[in-house]
Amino acid sequence: MPDFTQKHLPQSEIVDWMAEELYPHEGDSIRKKRVRARINDARKRVVNNQGKKELAKAAMIKGIPYLHVQTFFEWACLKKGWEALKTIPGLPAINAKVEVAGVAATGEVGNVYEASDKDARIKDLEAKIKQLEEWKQKCVAGKKRASEAGKLGGRPKTSSR
Repeated sequence: MPDFTQKHLPQSEIVDWMAEELYPHEGDSIRKKRVRARINDARKRVVNNQGKKELAKAAMIKGIPYLHVQTFFEWACLKKGWEALKTIPGLPAINAKVEVAGVAATGEVGNVYEASDKDARIKDLEAKIKQLEEWKQKCVAGKKRASEAGKLGGRPKTSSR
């Protein structure tokens, strides 16, 4: 098992270990290819409008790709089929990030603090009300135009001849 207390480890060392842990009944080259392919796909996949990638490129140290252990396992433990990594003792602590509307919370290993955020919820509701009122006004205006056009015998003419 690699020494996960280090900040960076060679990518090949992590891939070899993960392939063995996650796919014990498959051939060695196949399982390593599966792990490497998922890592490479995540490095190409953009997760936001600012071009941020799902997983950062490996740091090159003396021509060898190294992974930041904490960041890598935070990403890997969230991947479908790799949830088993969370149960392996010795892996770095995994930070949990959960977004809930109307509630603010911060946490760290062993401690969780909660604070109610009614203002954020109220602002969300006010924004939705404003959006619905604008939609309602557009609907009323459209119905009024249609009613007036109907009284005149149908759709209004777009060009005068």
